[in-house]
Amino acid sequence: MTLVLSVDYRTGDPDETYKIELYNPDLSENDKAYYNIRRNTIYRVFSTLKGTGNMEYDIVVDEWEDTEVVIPW
Repeated sequence: MTLVLSVDYRTGDPDETYKIELYNPDLSENDKAYYNIRRNTIYRVFSTLKGTGNMEYDIVVDEWEDTEVVIPW
């Protein structure tokens, strides 16, 4: 699973595409780029665009907290 960001720099050059791998089955849990995509989990991706072709990103994974929701029918 990959998050793809397309950036238009408005300089006349073609858009730049950045790919952030969220899941790669070839990686093990010990690899830095390993994220086990699963249900009921919150994924936050923070990115900093530092220039053409230069983006840094960090991924934070939070557990989902079950909450009782009362629906007033």
